[in-house]
Amino acid sequence: MAERFTLYNLRVLTVTMPNDEPHMTKLNTKVQVLGYSRRVPYYTEFTSKPKIHNHLLDMASIVETLTYIRTPSCIYALFINVASLIQRYCTFHLHAHRLQPAVHVLDASTILFTNVTNITRACTHTDTIQLPRCVPCIYRVPCGCSYESEIAYIPPNVENCGPIRSNRTQRPNTHVTNLAMLSAFFSANDLGAIASRYIFTSPGEGKHTKIQHI
Repeated sequence: MAERFTLYNLRVLTVTMPNDEPHMTKLNTKVQVLGYSRRVPYYTEFTSKPKIHNHLLDMASIVETLTYIRTPSCIYALFINVASLIQRYCTFHLHAHRLQPAVHVLDASTILFTNVTNITRACTHTDTIQLPRCVPCIYRVPCGCSYESEIAYIPPNVENCGPIRSNRTQRPNTHVTNLAMLSAFFSANDLGAIASRYIFTSPGEGKHTKIQHI
């Protein structure tokens, strides 16, 4: 079958509860890679990264099959961003009293801090800034800036980053939606009006795009 599919690497992260509760939720899935093409009416989910040789996949060497888009899965529902399908096909696990400090680099320009204190941002030709505690928060990374906390150091980047905002503290995005909690209180119609947030990185030659549902 001479059709080109794009492979999306799936990263599943725990999401904090509101009101500073020490609990977290996490999507239940074993899928690690989604194969999708806009030109055909089906997709493929892989529980491990498939072996690609010269941009070709031998379907006889894997147990996964092509699935029609008329029978969506949780991951496909997240991919196409349909709240009613997400609520129908996705399940989440509650991790009670499991809130731990964590730092995740989502892409070259985005960092997710969870329950992290003493975050320091150091940039070339600007003053070093002490950032407030994050539970959680997402920072857009300026070019030439590094981030350091008690558990991680993020070196400066020069590509796919943003401008340096000098003379003022960078404001993070602190409204990270916990879809599992919202599903317990809102109907599918109500959730359809709430915009789920996704972060993508553009696929390069020989690389896979990462998709993360926040």
